[in-house]
Amino acid sequence: MTSELKVDKITPASGTNTQIGEAGDTTNLSAGTVTLPTSIITGATEKTSLVDADKFLIADSADSNAFKHVQKSNLPSGGLTLLGTIESTSDVSTVALDSIMDNTSYAAYKVVALLKIGSNGVTLRARFRDGGSALTASVYNFANLSIQQGESSPSISSGASSDHAYITDGAGTRTLSFQGMIFPVGLISNMGISICDWTAKISNYDSGDRHCRKITGVFEFVNGTVPDGFQFYLGSGNFEDYEMRIYGVSR
Repeated sequence: MTSELKVDKITPASGTNTQIGEAGDTTNLSAGTVTLPTSIITGATEKTSLVDADKFLIADSADSNAFKHVQKSNLPSGGLTLLGTIESTSDVSTVALDSIMDNTSYAAYKVVALLKIGSNGVTLRARFRDGGSALTASVYNFANLSIQQGESSPSISSGASSDHAYITDGAGTRTLSFQGMIFPVGLISNMGISICDWTAKISNYDSGDRHCRKITGVFEFVNGTVPDGFQFYLGSGNFEDYEMRIYGVSR
């Protein structure tokens, strides 16, 4: 038996909720327009960090706008995912980010950094990290090519079986912008090697004889340990200002 009820308003008894139908029933609202309060969204608890299993309600245009859900894991990733950032104006001897890399989650990792060195004449170095500590085994190899404003030919620096990667000497260096791509163990065909391919722009910002220098280089850590972090440090002295971010490059 079916029947039709026409009313202008249904009001629940004081302090109760109005129920339409029983469990298993289907309530069809498609024939009219349903107006919902904005508080359904604004009054809900905010979630600030999404996980892959989170779902979004959509109208599927390929299926007569039928309601469906899509999981975050199936959404486009946008290419780069910010995994870690560190910045400060306090003096430190090491700028590091930990617990951000592995050999399965991303195709590679992009490092961008701005560094202000406290004094001239110190060397800038880099290392991979694992478990909150620098990887200091003497298995770093590196090769760098540098060209400086006013010079007629580039200079070359290289080394093997070092306990760090050499980025640049500190002669006239006070500010440095760095970008590089890290390929940890297991992401390339040469198992047991983690690689960082990088470029940097260097300037002596506070000298009357300002110069601009560009360096490009590569270093590798020949070891089966999979790094989970990255750091810059100085041969002596401190960084005055610094900012570093590491992004995951989607597969």
